[in-house]
Amino acid sequence: MDDSTEKMSYSNNDNKNEEYGKLLCEDTKDIEKGQLSSKENDTDVIVIDERDHSMLYKASDHPPIYLTIFCGIQHTLVSLSGVIAVSLLVVDVTCATLDENIKTTLLSSTMFMCGICTILMSLVGSRLPLLQGAAGDFLIPLLAMQVLDPTKCDVRSVLNDLNSSTTAPNISFDDGVNQYDFIVNNIRDVCMINLHNINNDRMETNILIAILVGWLVCGIMTAVDAFEPDDIYARTDSRLDVIRDAAWFKFPYPGQFGRISFSTSVFAGFMIGTITSILDSIGDYYACAKMCNLPPPPAHTVNRGIAIEGFCSLIAGFLGCGHATTTYGGNIGAIGVTRVASRDVFIATGIIYFIFGLIGKISAVFLIIPYPVLGGALIVMFGMFNGVVLSNLQVVSLSSTRNLAIIGTAILFGLMIPYWLETNPDAIQTGSASRDGVIKMLLVNPNLCGGVVACLLDNTVRGKTVNTRERNAAWQKMVDDKADDKADVNGEYDCDASFYDIYIPENWKQSKVIQILRFLQYYKK
Repeated sequence: MDDSTEKMSYSNNDNKNEEYGKLLCEDTKDIEKGQLSSKENDTDVIVIDERDHSMLYKASDHPPIYLTIFCGIQHTLVSLSGVIAVSLLVVDVTCATLDENIKTTLLSSTMFMCGICTILMSLVGSRLPLLQGAAGDFLIPLLAMQVLDPTKCDVRSVLNDLNSSTTAPNISFDDGVNQYDFIVNNIRDVCMINLHNINNDRMETNILIAILVGWLVCGIMTAVDAFEPDDIYARTDSRLDVIRDAAWFKFPYPGQFGRISFSTSVFAGFMIGTITSILDSIGDYYACAKMCNLPPPPAHTVNRGIAIEGFCSLIAGFLGCGHATTTYGGNIGAIGVTRVASRDVFIATGIIYFIFGLIGKISAVFLIIPYPVLGGALIVMFGMFNGVVLSNLQVVSLSSTRNLAIIGTAILFGLMIPYWLETNPDAIQTGSASRDGVIKMLLVNPNLCGGVVACLLDNTVRGKTVNTRERNAAWQKMVDDKADDKADVNGEYDCDASFYDIYIPENWKQSKVIQILRFLQYYKK
């Protein structure tokens, strides 16, 4: 590279840094004023195609180290509330609510795995800027175990199943707020903060602000003795010993919660989520590529991404995390807000999570967040998730009586069958304990029950208004989107498909092994 080219490169980077610094200053001023103003009417809903706006840093760019660390911390904070919530939910399901040492160890293991999986996904997996976090949807089989055997917590034997409960990633979780009784029951006397003036594009920051404000409110209410002395999970002065007793360094290892075992019924329950997880992960890969103005990932790239998620979920099972790792869609949206799509940022995020997982004191600090605060964050986060799930029906004709009947019946069956099995745990009697466990684990899953009924009715119920547009609108929309993407093949992407290639020596690329192992294939110009 000659001197003129090098000077031009440095000049471009300086311009990017200056532009990003101006954006940060503007956002800081808005936050200090208490609102993030918008030139548009607050009541308007504006849909913006992020691909129409160039990224400050493309996926293949290397931002300055200070900016990389800053954005990495930002992505960590965006996803941290979900990671903590999932970890505490696993603790409750495994009957270890009162054991602070297990809480700290489990959260450290969770953050450790989030860091490892994020780094591997960026370097070896799909190589897209994606964050891998704790999959809260894996709680369905664990919650089913608690429902089907209410005496498990009496003997605390469920801790031995933690090491075998994680088999593959899953992303479908809409069982309802009733699954979070241990948090929701502590939500009281907490002020509702009105943040309607904050721009919806910064919703991830809003959650962080809400957690900090809620923590402050709990501290004030603790100081004025608004909480009873027994409300240890709402008070801010009752669990400071957790930080004092936590070890400075804690390295996760297999079998740290006890003997590693295998459960056929739990495995069957997780298999249902695995299928949904693969489909959702593929959708996340394409969504991230579109957000970053990259070409759609080829098949071998998708294969690598799924393989890395499965591999990391396997390790999480050995470490006893009680959940798998999956892609966090909220961080994909954060890319559009920050306009920084660099892969280096997510590698830095993975390193931050890795360090957090090794330092036990940091995990202990996160654990003393009052439960009412976490409960409020969960209500908003999972409430939005359920809303996003329902938004998939926007391409379905809701004026059709047939479609309305199918949707209502499927939801009703998804609620009725698990409730019936919960109230009648001895109704399934096949003569084999393992077979009974598998059937109960499948029937207690509302996603499976409702999904099977919806699929069956949609393919069997006939009606006058049934046509291709009505039944296959979502699929047709995906085809149309791909057709639109084809227009961008001729040089309108920021990078070509070689962006997804992992490093392979030139003399290996023509070997038969590379041709057979499809996930190792590379882009051919």
